[in-house]
Amino acid sequence: MPIAVQGAMDPNQDTMLEHLTHHFCSDLEGQVEIRIIKPKGAVYSKLFSLDELEEAAAHACEMNQRGFNIYFGAVLRRESLESGEHGMDDDCLGARMLWLDIDDDGVAETAAQELRGQGITPAYTVVTGRTPHTRVQMFFEVDEPITDSQQIAEMNQALAERFSGDPVVFNVGRIMRLGGAIAWPGKEGRVKELTEFHPQQVDPMPLTALVNQLSLTEALERAVERRNTYEGGQGITKEPAGLLGGAETVVDGREEYMRNCVMAAFIEAFGTAEAGQAVTEQTIFDLAWPVFEQTADMSRPGHNTQREMHAKCSKILRRFQEGKLKDFKTQDDIVKTWEAKQELAHIPPKVVVENIPARVEEVLTTARRFPLAYSGDVRDVVRVDQLVHGLLVQGTTSVVYGDSNVGKSFWAIDLAYCVATGRPWNGAKVKQKGVVYVSMEGGQTTKNRMLAYKKAHPFQGEAHFALIPAAVNLFDSEDDIATLVATMQDAANHMGVEVGLIVVDTLARAMAGGNENTSEDMGLLIRNIDALAALTEAHVMLVHHTGKDKTRGARGSSALRAATDTEIQLEKIEGTNITTVTVTKQRDLEGGQSYNFKLMVTEVGNDTDGDPITSCYVELDDTDYSPAKQRLTTLEGMAWNKVKECFQNNAEMRTVMADMPPQSACSIDLVRKTLRGRGVTEKDNDNTERSQWKRIREGLVNKGYIEINGDYMWLVDD
Repeated sequence: MPIAVQGAMDPNQDTMLEHLTHHFCSDLEGQVEIRIIKPKGAVYSKLFSLDELEEAAAHACEMNQRGFNIYFGAVLRRESLESGEHGMDDDCLGARMLWLDIDDDGVAETAAQELRGQGITPAYTVVTGRTPHTRVQMFFEVDEPITDSQQIAEMNQALAERFSGDPVVFNVGRIMRLGGAIAWPGKEGRVKELTEFHPQQVDPMPLTALVNQLSLTEALERAVERRNTYEGGQGITKEPAGLLGGAETVVDGREEYMRNCVMAAFIEAFGTAEAGQAVTEQTIFDLAWPVFEQTADMSRPGHNTQREMHAKCSKILRRFQEGKLKDFKTQDDIVKTWEAKQELAHIPPKVVVENIPARVEEVLTTARRFPLAYSGDVRDVVRVDQLVHGLLVQGTTSVVYGDSNVGKSFWAIDLAYCVATGRPWNGAKVKQKGVVYVSMEGGQTTKNRMLAYKKAHPFQGEAHFALIPAAVNLFDSEDDIATLVATMQDAANHMGVEVGLIVVDTLARAMAGGNENTSEDMGLLIRNIDALAALTEAHVMLVHHTGKDKTRGARGSSALRAATDTEIQLEKIEGTNITTVTVTKQRDLEGGQSYNFKLMVTEVGNDTDGDPITSCYVELDDTDYSPAKQRLTTLEGMAWNKVKECFQNNAEMRTVMADMPPQSACSIDLVRKTLRGRGVTEKDNDNTERSQWKRIREGLVNKGYIEINGDYMWLVDD
């Protein structure tokens, strides 16, 4: 009997579970892919084992309620496929179900009548919609699993030809509508509808009987003839990863993969562009090429050149500017797609509180416990091993961030050479160690910067400094991480000193296609950086960029700041060529230090025409660039004198802001009452007093005399 459709327009989790159970009841191994798609938006996949069908249905129901369309992989995915990845044809196992997708007006009714005439009943039918006409997906179960993916595709093609179904819905990696889910409209003429699931109690059929009873022989022969003509979305062939895992290599379908990389980079470029920042062909290329180069087979000619990718980047940008991209008519369309992708990128697992007591009883029967350090056992002082005194600790991580052209790389090279030579840095002691600088943004340019430093700061002997002028994937490649650790050992042997500092310039390039805006992807990078620091016992410094909102610090997920041990901000002083360096976070040391530097230009050689080649080096600048305080009005001046008296008599040391040393502060309420009690503001008229207090407070803040956060204020140092 058909499962009744709910009256209320809510997704039906029970129907979803019934559908999945009915479809996969005869299977013993593999993963079920649930794919959620925002209408005209982003796509996200999650994988579940055959023992997790209830969890799969619950996940599908939750996401469907949030406005996403729900699909499932018609064929089980291999166990090796990781959750979050979309199942392709090569990721699929055998199948017992064949399918027929019908979208055109009147075809569903005709097909149903013909099937009845042939005495064939589908194992089940999914009605995907009834407006503006009935649309269905029919599934036919065979008695033996078909392990040849091409045979499954050919049978589905034959069914589509025989019953006028959709001719492209045939390959094993195909996703189909999940019964019980709301179908959110994405096409003109469609409406919000509940997808219906209609199971039937029929026995599986032998494949040959299905072919004969439905007269599929000729259609099947034509499907075989078309075998080599299919050029759809599953045309990319991958080789398995190496012994250490990591990314697969795209060996066939590289042109399509290049197009995919360019489209993803196009969306990423507009999604992360700062206000007023132009997205150019080069912007898109810089995002797309490292991913393609890392993954595609570059050993064979054809569809693997930078020139071809530049052409594709230029074409997609031109088509957008001409209004010829169907889904992206405006920049807002692109940004919305990018934002939807971020929303879907990380869905945290749920903790069921009711299950915890039973889990406690289970754990108590094992030796599994967290370590405990009792007070009586803590006797010795824990000393951190400082690489640069007061700034960097050995074996930890740091992030150096700032806008473009503030001198981040020059500053990092300056610090790195201090470690490599043992020269004091900004007056601080430095422990001399080997340095490896991983330059992923212009290795040749970095060499010129190295020459500029050596010219400005001559030193005796050889600096323990080595450069890697190449891209290194620290996001999802065990091969690259293992190779980098091995390279550190080679560098240590060559320099005769252990590597103490690894500089990764930049974080964005090191993610190799990961999304720095999601906590999930950033968490993977952090885990790998921590592993790199642990394996090498070196300090790992990441060079990064500021986000759109400068007040929120480094670009991307806040998980980066939470995990890093040291955070250093570089910011240009407006109207000058001076950069201010501020230690905005320290885990084991004192933070808050700040100083200035400027970049000095020097010649490092000549080009082929004999013209000078220049680069820069860092020079400290002790000039005070603090803006002069503006003159106070009469009312503000009277108030300022009483505010200082209030602080002399009542101020207390308080932590007024996170990551800021305690300040001598007073409550705002006390200062306001003091001004009113001393006659600075009106005593008898509340409205007048309120207006005067507002002008005083805003004037003293805007002119740089006080700062306020929450319920407290503190004085700004002269």
